[in-house]
Amino acid sequence: MNDTRCDKCRQDLPLENYYLFDGVYDKTCKGCRNAAQRENYRNKRKEYSLSCLFCKKNYISSRKNSQTCTRRCKEKYKYETTSAIAKDRVYISPATRGAISEYKVSSFLMVNGYDVFRSMSPSSFCDLVVIKDNVVKKIDVKTGYVSVSGKVTYIKNKLRNGGFPDLYAVVDKITNDIYFFNHCDGKEVWLV
Repeated sequence: MNDTRCDKCRQDLPLENYYLFDGVYDKTCKGCRNAAQRENYRNKRKEYSLSCLFCKKNYISSRKNSQTCTRRCKEKYKYETTSAIAKDRVYISPATRGAISEYKVSSFLMVNGYDVFRSMSPSSFCDLVVIKDNVVKKIDVKTGYVSVSGKVTYIKNKLRNGGFPDLYAVVDKITNDIYFFNHCDGKEVWLV
């Protein structure tokens, strides 16, 4: 009989339940070895202590960007936040939302002493050209959002019609806050 006793679970099992390494069968069966590997993986995994956005309870997760403690909380949170937005707002097309963002940035810059010129072409590489103290800056206005971690997210342009903007002005979809970022290094700058 080709049975061997497992060193871990102490069961007599056929040889097909053992791994073969360099012509020698392992002393622990496949089931025990796989269980040990899973346990080892669980022990190495990082755990993060987070607070649920819906129920506000503290929980532990292996994902540091997790927002809710359970799937049920996730669905409730998503329903409440999207229905609150839907109640307060009417659907606005992306092109109209972009135009509104351009006007918000333009009015902000004019209030702060800039001369503002808008692009006539919807496909130009920048939306605004601003001048203050004989310094000219080309600005592309984007509508973005601020993630839970506080990072401002927006889509950068590829090379369009001969150039890149000097700055990106990002208008947050929810709060309408305006952020300015340098095109070259993506770092936030204070324009005022």
